[in-house]
Amino acid sequence: MSLSWVQWGLTALVLVLLAFVGYQVNHHRQVQPAQSVSSGSEEPTDAWIQGFRYRQTQSGITRWEVMAERAQVFEQQHRAHLQNVSVRLFGARNEEMLVKSDEGVIDTATKNFYLVNRDAPVSIAFADGFHVRSNRLQWVETARQLTTQDHVEIRGHGLTITGTGLIAELDAEQFTILRNVQAQIR
Repeated sequence: MSLSWVQWGLTALVLVLLAFVGYQVNHHRQVQPAQSVSSGSEEPTDAWIQGFRYRQTQSGITRWEVMAERAQVFEQQHRAHLQNVSVRLFGARNEEMLVKSDEGVIDTATKNFYLVNRDAPVSIAFADGFHVRSNRLQWVETARQLTTQDHVEIRGHGLTITGTGLIAELDAEQFTILRNVQAQIR
């Protein structure tokens, strides 16, 4: 009996996600991820910073913080290329997400950033025990969303959800996997 409720619940979850995807995909199409993290040798670096830290605040409250072991800053382009990156994102109720990646780029004008790993997926850890992994992630400041078009995996509390593409709305605490959604209960 309980197995049929689980199947019904997962089916309902998938249907709700699919209905929501149509709305989100149209909104998401406006956002184009950065194509490369590489800085290119033709651009002169304005500054190299060891122990880089960039914080976004609103009304005196930290909304997110980007930390990198090293940053290559291009002031004219409003861009910094980052190495060994950690990002702390805070939701509407001040919940924290920790994102780690090998490399990243932050646009200091738009406050958008792009994160990528060379080998293992970029990892997002939540205080409640859930983990999200994908090869690359982009933060869109105006929408306060993490997005990707790559494969994504969400794990936690005996549940594994995989698929392709992600829209994570931080303030609404809502995650939408865009395509090929599969769920497993362990």
